[in-house]
Amino acid sequence: MMNIITSQPLSLVVIINILQKVFSYSIFFILAYILSHNEYGLFETIYSIGYFGVMVFGLQAESAFARYYYIDKENNQLSKSIFNVILIYLFGSILFFSLFQLFNPRFFQFDNSNLSIYLLLFVIINLIYSLVLIYFRFEAIYKIYIAAIIYEIITFFSLLGFFYLKNLLSIEYLLILFSMPKLSILFYILFTKASKDAFQISIPTITKYLKYSINIIPVVAISFGVLMFSRIFVLNNFNDLTLSNYSMGLRISMAYLFFNEVFRFIVDPVMIKKDRTENVESLMENVFIKYTELLLYFNIFMIISFYFLNIYFLSYRFEDLAMFMPYLFLANFFNLLINYFLLVHNLNFKTIYNFIAFFIGAIIFSLSLYLSVLSVTSLLFSLLLFYFSTFIIVFFLSKKNSTIKLNFKYVYISLFIMLINLFIESGFLIK
Repeated sequence: MMNIITSQPLSLVVIINILQKVFSYSIFFILAYILSHNEYGLFETIYSIGYFGVMVFGLQAESAFARYYYIDKENNQLSKSIFNVILIYLFGSILFFSLFQLFNPRFFQFDNSNLSIYLLLFVIINLIYSLVLIYFRFEAIYKIYIAAIIYEIITFFSLLGFFYLKNLLSIEYLLILFSMPKLSILFYILFTKASKDAFQISIPTITKYLKYSINIIPVVAISFGVLMFSRIFVLNNFNDLTLSNYSMGLRISMAYLFFNEVFRFIVDPVMIKKDRTENVESLMENVFIKYTELLLYFNIFMIISFYFLNIYFLSYRFEDLAMFMPYLFLANFFNLLINYFLLVHNLNFKTIYNFIAFFIGAIIFSLSLYLSVLSVTSLLFSLLLFYFSTFIIVFFLSKKNSTIKLNFKYVYISLFIMLINLFIESGFLIK
């Protein structure tokens, strides 16, 4: 599997991609220290709503774009495909805006009437930007890809410093801050790469993409919807300090998702390309071994790193944060295992299996939370139960359509370590 990184430019892109993940990950730690508990917890919640809009109301067109990328390129349809994906994004963003306007007074209880406009811009810009990065990645346009990410990082921190010194770090300006560097890159791409031939509406292309993504959309909606709901649940039922602590706990545990994104960044293009010409099941078996081995080391790294950071940096501002982390680490461990089987199902065009697993998991989460006593511990347990039940179901469904034989040695070792960690911290939960 490590032979996937064969060229020096690609290796540099992988390093830059990791840098981008670290950049986007570290931003919220900086915000946590320059904002109050109320401001930080509220912004994290609103940001999660915007991110939910990006992941769900983009209608997963980028997944279909990646899946059909090489086919469209061979048929000289790539430029037209990009334009039609953007049309899908515009439709989804307007739908997101309309629904947020409808449900905001009832569920979210945010006072700012203009917030939906800022969220709309955030969703549109981030969707199109992610599409451009896919194009650079698949076309191996590494220099521009690297330059775009470095520019985004430098511009973001420059604007952050300016807004902070001018005392402009409101929720609205923060949403602008997360969008403006990407918008300027999009304008550059528009004027240097776009051609007139690309601006053609193709109903067959739109239909083809939506037909592929139709079963992915509910999966992503449930996966990110559960996390978004948990934030809103804490916002509406607990105090500012609890919301801030929970938001920081989720933010720390999101390092698991970045680990998964970097791994998939390397693996997905290769697997999608090879799947068109050969049987990739033996390769998927090797990928699983390497994936779970790296995940074992990552689990150990996360546990040790958190205890170090909590003792020396986090505990004085985020009290009782340690009670959140064993649950969130274990939940995300199962989430990463789930993501491997999502790739297997996507390659086999069996995305309906993913929907079934997540749908049942969401029902179990809802019942667990409904039947539990109102507490943060109950929410954490329900979240863990959601990911565990989804993993069990998606694993058994994968056996229906695949002969892949998996080695779970590293999974068992990781599970043992994380359960020990949960047991040690359980004393904090009996309060």
